[in-house]
Amino acid sequence: MTARNRTDRGRARSGRSPRRLASPTAAGSPWTQNPEGQLRRWGWRCFWLLAPCGLAAVLLVGWPYFTELGLFRLHDLTVEGVRGLKEGRVLELAALEKGENLLRLDLREVEKRIEADPRVARAHVRIRWPSGLLLQIKEREPVARILGRGFLDGRGFFWEGGSRWAHLDLPLVTGVTEGLGKRERSGLFKVAVRLLRGAKLYLSHLRLSELSFGPEGLVLYFEGGLGPVLLGYGRGAEKLELLSRFLRSRSGKEVAGVLDLRWKGRVIARPAADTVSMVSEKIHFPFAVAALDMDTREYG
Repeated sequence: MTARNRTDRGRARSGRSPRRLASPTAAGSPWTQNPEGQLRRWGWRCFWLLAPCGLAAVLLVGWPYFTELGLFRLHDLTVEGVRGLKEGRVLELAALEKGENLLRLDLREVEKRIEADPRVARAHVRIRWPSGLLLQIKEREPVARILGRGFLDGRGFFWEGGSRWAHLDLPLVTGVTEGLGKRERSGLFKVAVRLLRGAKLYLSHLRLSELSFGPEGLVLYFEGGLGPVLLGYGRGAEKLELLSRFLRSRSGKEVAGVLDLRWKGRVIARPAADTVSMVSEKIHFPFAVAALDMDTREYG
């Protein structure tokens, strides 16, 4: 027997009638006491339920007309960040026309068109409401020159031409022949820029003028009388640090001839005449594959 049944039976024994719940229509219920208030509350509930559906329907029907309004048409176009590139070249790449609908413009597609120029590292397009567009450009900065072909940036990306940087005194990268495939050339370029970073770290007091790929491996040429440095294959950072220690130990003394670092932990001075043929030959395909291995393991 439940507690409610026991309460009702107790009321019956005492002569009182059991308690009953009031129905919505019974006297004293909220519906009979304030029917207008209850209807008002139900009306607001229905309104908040149906309002989003009505707004969605209005937008769905009216959006095509809204996008055709002249308020959101392209009228002002601004280019920022250009130094070597001309603003006219950026606008030509963007292929935008005055009066275009900004609400229907694919910004990422415009960025891709601008980044198609190899001199552009990154492009960012932003809308300036209600009728403007901002094109922000980041150009590539060269760290080395490929003889007669173009330039390399700090990530090993190669691009041709670039008269803006023709006057810069950049290290020269040689020995990368046209006969190599795109993948092999890309691997060599990455090795070159990583080695340039290492030279700047360990040999900051020297000025690297040329980095050459040859059949015996990498060869470095410095300004100021220091002879060719044969690095060979692999362990690039370790060899540069070894060369730095060797030069510090020879401080104040002349270092002539060729410095050979192809042997682990050793710096061997050789007469320049003994290695002329060694450093003058062009790179061949087996070294290109070895350079790709160095790119991932030795020059990180």
